[in-house]
Amino acid sequence: RSVPMVSIVGRLLGYGLLWAGLARIAKRIDLDAFSAIAVGAIFIALDQSLVAGESLFGAIESKVFAYGVLLLAIDALLAERLVLSSALAGVAVTLHILVGAWGVAALAGTALWTRIGNRRSRALALVALAVTSLPAVILAVRSGSTGSHSDGGLDPLWIYVDFRHP
Repeated sequence: RSVPMVSIVGRLLGYGLLWAGLARIAKRIDLDAFSAIAVGAIFIALDQSLVAGESLFGAIESKVFAYGVLLLAIDALLAERLVLSSALAGVAVTLHILVGAWGVAALAGTALWTRIGNRRSRALALVALAVTSLPAVILAVRSGSTGSHSDGGLDPLWIYVDFRHP
């Protein structure tokens, strides 16, 4: 009903998803509670950004949910659940195309490098990724015709301003 309440609830849901993903990964790699909290504190102290200059806290944005889902995808990959990992990565792409696409690249590289899965599970993983990222692909294709750059490519400014923040 009220914008501030929606903002607070949205932030709590997003942060909850983010911390759930971090907690699952910490448990999967046998990180004790103190170390997990220390890693989280360091991340926050570094202004939640090591390179890109973007933050996860302070606003409700799709990237918070995308990172949360991506952390769950990483946990699934660590458990060698390739199809689930790919489906979650596709959801991350749909939520935030840049976060999700970089996540897909990292997860795919890791899966190939470590040889996770057989041919059948890899094929199913590609299908899962395609299905769950389809909304983002459709939007990008539909929007791409209006965001062309003079040399025929997409204008990076258009991607950042119009596509990411419509």
